[in-house]
Amino acid sequence: MMSKLKNVFRALLAPPPWCMLTLSLFCAVMLIGISVRGITGAPIAYLVYILSGYVLLSALFFCVRTLPGKVKKTKQRVYDHPLGNRYLTDHAFKEQIRLYCNLTLNVLYAAYKFLSGILYESFWLGAVGVYYILLSLLRFLLLSFMRGGEGKADIIDEYRRCRLCGMVLLGLNLSLCGIVFQMAWQNKSYDYPGSLIFIVAAYSFWLVANAAIDLLKHRAYNSPILSASQAIRLVAALVSMLSLITAMLVRFVADASLRREMIVVMGAGVCLFVLGISVYMLVSSGREIRLLRREENRREMSAEGSTPEL
Repeated sequence: MMSKLKNVFRALLAPPPWCMLTLSLFCAVMLIGISVRGITGAPIAYLVYILSGYVLLSALFFCVRTLPGKVKKTKQRVYDHPLGNRYLTDHAFKEQIRLYCNLTLNVLYAAYKFLSGILYESFWLGAVGVYYILLSLLRFLLLSFMRGGEGKADIIDEYRRCRLCGMVLLGLNLSLCGIVFQMAWQNKSYDYPGSLIFIVAAYSFWLVANAAIDLLKHRAYNSPILSASQAIRLVAALVSMLSLITAMLVRFVADASLRREMIVVMGAGVCLFVLGISVYMLVSSGREIRLLRREENRREMSAEGSTPEL
């Protein structure tokens, strides 16, 4: 009895593809017609709603049943390809590809914002452009070292580049402070029309979570460059989150004073966090360079002392 009920349940939730496609097109046409004619409360409208719910439930059941297998097969195909296997297993190569993509997008966006600021004489657009220019510079420095440092194992050079990134990050923090100032006291903010703001919100939360997880994960590889790259990704994700929260405050909070206080608090928190990361990169890199140099000097002295005189 239970097996028969299970088979009936599966048959209802997993109709043939042609049937699902036909029902989906029918529901789409009917929903458009109901909206255009304004008969949302008619009996036929409720029947269409129920049928649409059934189609949606069937689609979800199809995804749950088939997507895991499809994802597993696709991932195996990527593993079988040489470049795909290297991307999934070589963390330095994976980070290099990410840097290429992010650098290209940052350069294009920075040029657009900076030129718009000059054209429209907008300090706000100019400040955003400077922020993305410095972010592009940071990623270019990391990418140039990854390309030039292949096959080399000079950890001191890695710490030097990490320290240089910390210096540039200080300048980026200054431009970020200018952006926060304009958000709080000049009512400048990003504007996401319609429901796009919720899509941007989901993407921003994913960026922050993914960057934080990767930052913790890459600490195990003992590579200052990879750690610096992940820290910069986290900074960029937090700034995107700050822009999103500011846009949501402008849309959903009517009290201007409350909105300004919240922007100041969150903006100051992000700026202090970025300042802390930059100072940590400077201090820790400098300390490690001094320790490594002392170790090298000690080894050289011991090697000279053990060399027999002729």
